[in-house]
Amino acid sequence: MGNYHQTNCTTARINIETR
Repeated sequence: MGNYHQTNCTTARINIETR
């Protein structure tokens, strides 16, 4: 579960950076 949370946060951050 910890890995999933970290991946989710990373994806969200990349999405914001791309935006």
